[in-house]
Amino acid sequence: MGRTTLVSRVSNDLRTELAAGTHLPGSRLPAEAQLAEHFGVSRPTIRAALRELEAMGLVRTQHGVG
Repeated sequence: MGRTTLVSRVSNDLRTELAAGTHLPGSRLPAEAQLAEHFGVSRPTIRAALRELEAMGLVRTQHGVG
């Protein structure tokens, strides 16, 4: 089995949560700090995972919104 990066693991876990309806379409995700605590990773790791999800069209980020 291949190694997965921490970013990929968080990205996959967030995709699973999105698919399960944990986060409703159009709603805001928790803050980076909360997501980092939830997944036990750093904020830069969360940011990278969110960039992956944005590239897939699963989330949309807005700078300066909160």
